[in-house]
Amino acid sequence: MKGNEPMRVAGWMVISLSVIGSLLVGMVGLFALLVAFNGVSEAKATPLLIAYLVLLLAVLGFTGWASRWSFQTLTWRTRWSSWVRGPLAVVAVLFLATLLLGIGLFVLVMLNVA
Repeated sequence: MKGNEPMRVAGWMVISLSVIGSLLVGMVGLFALLVAFNGVSEAKATPLLIAYLVLLLAVLGFTGWASRWSFQTLTWRTRWSSWVRGPLAVVAVLFLATLLLGIGLFVLVMLNVA
């Protein structure tokens, strides 16, 4: 490996783990939404499910960007090891992604009730 290759590999690992983690959280949210919409008419539930999937795609894009940005910022501003910077970036971004998806899920369920 050349001098900068381990950093590139670590960057791609951080992005990949963040996006996969967000996707798993999104799948749990989709399952919860399907359970919440049990017994609701298809005409009422379909637009809300599509809205959740669009939200999930937006959060996945945000997760990829934010994990790369946070890892690079930690690289430039600290002298910490990649073993510290990587998990810190992944956990921070997954926390934000879970928060965004949770708020979106709550809003969609409340729209269903209204």
